Amino acid sequence: MTRYRTTAIIATAATLAGVATVAAATTPGWHTGVAVTPTSILVTGAVSPNGDALAAGGRLGTGGAPYVEVAARTGAGGTWRSTVLGRAGDIRPSLAVAINQAGVGVVAWRVLGGRVYAAYRGTRTGRWLTSAVPYGWPASSIGDFQSPTASVSANGAVTLSWLAREHTGWAVRSAFKSGPRAAWRAGSGFVVTIPTGMRILDLRVVGNAGGDGLAVWRLAPTTTPSGTIYVATRAARGAWRAPLALPGASSSTPAIAISTNGRTVATWNTWHTVNGAKVYDARLSKSLARTGTWTAPVWLTTGTVASIAINAHGAMSALITEPRAGVPLSYVLSATVSPGGTTWTPQTVLARSGVSQPQVTMSDMGQGVASFVSRTATGVRNVRLATAGLTGTWTGRTLVGQVMVGLSADQARDALALTSPHRGTIANWWGPPIGGH
Repeated sequence: MTRYRTTAIIATAATLAGVATVAAATTPGWHTGVAVTPTSILVTGAVSPNGDALAAGGRLGTGGAPYVEVAARTGAGGTWRSTVLGRAGDIRPSLAVAINQAGVGVVAWRVLGGRVYAAYRGTRTGRWLTSAVPYGWPASSIGDFQSPTASVSANGAVTLSWLAREHTGWAVRSAFKSGPRAAWRAGSGFVVTIPTGMRILDLRVVGNAGGDGLAVWRLAPTTTPSGTIYVATRAARGAWRAPLALPGASSSTPAIAISTNGRTVATWNTWHTVNGAKVYDARLSKSLARTGTWTAPVWLTTGTVASIAINAHGAMSALITEPRAGVPLSYVLSATVSPGGTTWTPQTVLARSGVSQPQVTMSDMGQGVASFVSRTATGVRNVRLATAGLTGTWTGRTLVGQVMVGLSADQARDALALTSPHRGTIANWWGPPIGGH
């Protein structure tokens, strides 16, 4: 019997014992439309199991200079309050945000022509302290700082990882802070090797609070996007292992994820030809960051995995896109869940056209949350939010006239979707009723 089924039986027994009223009072759902800021567009966020949350992005200061702004909420029913942290390189900066259950938070970004900076908050209501992170060549363009990721452990230790374009090429870099009074230290990193006549595409990095990391990229000839997918793992802030090539040529962006305990998953596409047309097949392989050993690839589905998530028990959720027959520029977006990490539930169609920005999460309690932007036939853009448990039954709602900004989740049950109508930022939170934490 799986851990999830055991939990379900215990919950059922509790209900029969007479606590059905309590269970109903904490039934989770979407809380939408809470104003975060009326003018700034905050592009990324983080939420903790007790309802604390952060959202960060860019704003224009006096004279039109871009700054980094962070908004914080204390508790699920708390009011969002904003703080300006420092200069940014762009009004839409690349940012990493993280928070733990004690409210310790971090926001990291890079200044154009300067270093990486991080603002650290040591308590739930503490003051933000900003300092330079001691690594990284000065950024000469906005694109020199990509895919930043941050995490905060239970004791307040922070791990940052990012991609940096340097004089020697693309590099994976990281930094570490062991606690509120500790100084930032450079973590391990590596420069991606690029053979002559080749180029790097789709380079990404993800990490968890334990310091485990996963990097992925596609190495392709300069004349074609089709190439080989490479992955590299790091265990607990140690050295990065040698990159591993995944089998088959791919011309699609790979999807990756990492769990709280270092489970990693990578999906990529190969193809075969049917009646002169390419049919894409998604492949999947898993690993543990502490060992770096990858499972043999398995076939997952036709189409492309647009986003994937994995939790500490190995359960996964995924969003899959496939071209519509006879409509080459339109895609069907479907969602599926793998309760035990092997078999998958039947795919549920979430949208049939005009899909962008698909994202999915999976908490350690088996809660999947998905978000994406859909465009109607008349050109109206709406945000779609969907959730599913381990049964793979997806339900959701539509936020009319909004665009998606960012989706994040804690590893217990809550998720935070930041959206924007035209100006400002709105928080949409999945979790128990206010006061149900």
